[in-house]
Amino acid sequence: MLLLLGAIYFLQPYILAAPTLSAASDPSLLSSPSICTCPNERSIWEIIWSCLVTIFVCSWVAIHPNIAPPKANWWRVNLRKLEYMTWTIIAPELIILWAARQWYGARKIAQKYGDRGWTKVHGHFLQMGGFMLFEGNKAQRVLSHSLLDKLLQQGRIQFPEITEEEIQDRSKNSGLSKLLVIVQTSWFVLQIITRKIEGLAITELELATAGFASLNFLIYLFWWDKPIDVSVPVPAFLMESENESDNSYDLWRSNTSDSGSLSSGLSSDEEDNLDLMVELLYLPLHIICLPRSLFLFMKRRLHQITRTEESKEMKDTSVNHEFLAVPMFYSIRIQSDKYVELEAFLVCLTGIIFGGIHCVGWFLSFPSLVELWIWRIGALVIVAFPMVLLLSIQIFPTLENNCFDSKIIRQISNGVSAILAFVGLPLYVVARVTLLVEAFVALRHLPDAAYATVKWTSLLPHI
Repeated sequence: MLLLLGAIYFLQPYILAAPTLSAASDPSLLSSPSICTCPNERSIWEIIWSCLVTIFVCSWVAIHPNIAPPKANWWRVNLRKLEYMTWTIIAPELIILWAARQWYGARKIAQKYGDRGWTKVHGHFLQMGGFMLFEGNKAQRVLSHSLLDKLLQQGRIQFPEITEEEIQDRSKNSGLSKLLVIVQTSWFVLQIITRKIEGLAITELELATAGFASLNFLIYLFWWDKPIDVSVPVPAFLMESENESDNSYDLWRSNTSDSGSLSSGLSSDEEDNLDLMVELLYLPLHIICLPRSLFLFMKRRLHQITRTEESKEMKDTSVNHEFLAVPMFYSIRIQSDKYVELEAFLVCLTGIIFGGIHCVGWFLSFPSLVELWIWRIGALVIVAFPMVLLLSIQIFPTLENNCFDSKIIRQISNGVSAILAFVGLPLYVVARVTLLVEAFVALRHLPDAAYATVKWTSLLPHI
């Protein structure tokens, strides 16, 4: 895909070399800044191209998906990647959360099985569904972390013997592709910073793209050791039990479980409060006139990304032939209050950084005063929402632990959470969409300084 983008980029001078009849009959049109080919100026096409390529690199190339179900058609695999790309664009904070969870899970697995030669690459490979449990020549189910532990304790499995080099050989991600992603995002961020230092105008689309590029460094950092685009898992063979009458470990599922349910280990009242908060978070999406099917689909995906516990089908230590692949956003969940707080802090912090980058455009040139204030208000909303959410997460637990009447504090906390859900979240979604649309709309009228190029950027390799 990167080779295709590169070919289109190098062919663009030939595409622009054939003017329309109106342009040929009116030479004055050829001097328009939007199609100027002067060495020290850039065109609108070049601005849009560099932004779209960078967004594509951050949301498609840099994403390391879990292994798709067996015998999935090529279009299903690419449809899954398209969904990953969509979530990265509309909610990069949640993708960073998922990547951070997988990094932490891979680290824990590497520590647990380090004496067997496993590394973080093995940990990522296990989490992404890289091992398939076989009984003889028949695939039984994908091997999860919980199932591997149980089978090892019972002596029922041959420990997967595969080296880090063999796993990386299955990965489609070479060092060159990683280098291209890093170079492209680094080039884009550096040229934006340089334009700001030299006093050259920055377009709104470039600023929004810089936000994606900045967060992409975090995503790539967490997934640096994770293989990418592996299509076939490694078989892990089940051994026959020495005592077939031993029922201490029931291999086959004895009862069914809801794959979308949660296992939180909380009391019934706490579970009711958690379910209520989840519904409050999803309700604004339903209010924004989303079709019911799309709303339920988004709700299911958000459950997979944001829940703090593993789903029952991955925690279950029995074999079910429906579980031949891990969920799209699967990662090992760490049952620790401190870790959950760190996750919330990470999500809010990345949201603040993303919104803060948009606030840099406070004094950018806009086609109209109304659009200027639309951008300012939108930028304030997307930086204020995660900031208020972070403060509420940090303040209310502290007050509840140090106040005599924790019930009142809990009621106030629930009230603030309801306000954030009913008012803050809809505003946040609307602001994100509005800023993205305005970034393209503002291209219709740019100041002359926006067409000037930073001289040294042309010397660096980029797409």
